[in-house]
Amino acid sequence: KKKERRKKEEREEKNEEERRTKKKRRKEEKKKKERTKKEEKEEKNKEERKDLFYLLCNGVIDLIEAYVPNMVKVGQGRIVIISSIGAITPMPKSSIYASAKSAIYSYGQSLSQELSSKNVSVTVSLPGYVKTEAHSRAGLDHLREKVPSWMWIDAEKVVEETEKASLKKKSNVIPGKVYKLVRPFLGMSLATSLWNKITKRNNKK
Repeated sequence: KKKERRKKEEREEKNEEERRTKKKRRKEEKKKKERTKKEEKEEKNKEERKDLFYLLCNGVIDLIEAYVPNMVKVGQGRIVIISSIGAITPMPKSSIYASAKSAIYSYGQSLSQELSSKNVSVTVSLPGYVKTEAHSRAGLDHLREKVPSWMWIDAEKVVEETEKASLKKKSNVIPGKVYKLVRPFLGMSLATSLWNKITKRNNKK
């Protein structure tokens, strides 16, 4: 009986050990899956940031650099770059967008100086909120409701003012009277606070 009891105890101990081992293995596998999903998400976000920056900045630079040599060769040309008012003011929650627009703005200003003696002008346009479908496609429909109507500018107006600036060989232009007036205040803490309030999404119930 003692032997049988001992064997039973040993089997129970063995079963318990197996259960603990399986439980531990399941936890490790779960953590591994969670870690893998997290890594995959981080990698996806990294690629998305890279693609967005290329679209807004590096891709624009590649395109311009491909045409500049020929413009210099023929001794004339006009380059227009569409940046954003976000290039010269903080845009919380849109840091990648703002940094890309700031980078392309800086590139355009530097290139303008570089090509000024070659009869090739470079004009960088810094529009604010433009009435297009871009915001809807980017999932920013809430901006249509929250941003005051006086802050929106027609796309045609942006093109018109940018073209005039380019013909006058200006290195940059801010389309719209409103944005021209508020430019000195951009970057101030009050302006940033107001921007945050205006562009904040409504919390879903």
